[in-house]
Amino acid sequence: MASRRYASNYPSAACGMENSAQTAGFCKAAISRYDARQASIFSTRTMKTKVRATVVCARGDRVLLVSKDGSRWALPGGRPTKNETFADAAGRELLEETTLLARGLGFLFQVVGATTVHHVFVANIGKSAVPKPSKEIQGCQWFSQAELGEIIVSPTTRHIIESVWAERQR
Repeated sequence: MASRRYASNYPSAACGMENSAQTAGFCKAAISRYDARQASIFSTRTMKTKVRATVVCARGDRVLLVSKDGSRWALPGGRPTKNETFADAAGRELLEETTLLARGLGFLFQVVGATTVHHVFVANIGKSAVPKPSKEIQGCQWFSQAELGEIIVSPTTRHIIESVWAERQR
């Protein structure tokens, strides 16, 4: 009975399941409103959302990833300090984690992950710049799209990288 009550309260059940475009659009809008409302309730009541400046450095078909433990890989980045912009945090974190100095940073998009809101930037670095692990980072490495399937990355990291590659191919 509980699952039936849940299903009847979820907007898709109220929409009906006709295949018309009008019904599909209405259902999609209702579900979006419901999901946004539920996400808002969830995030404010049960967890504190973290924010992060995330940096994408790409060379050809390769992207730079960092690892704190040598097994799980992520994009460089971190939390901004008090009164620091996300762009400033992105440049600082890139330098601290990889010793690479960004010649320029461009905001790409924002991604809401499971526990973190990522403010994603692309960094312009020199063609001959070589990343070196620094601070808490044990490894820096360039990975191709094919190699990404062979390493451990979070679903959010994978999504960000795939989104950047998709945009570059347009």
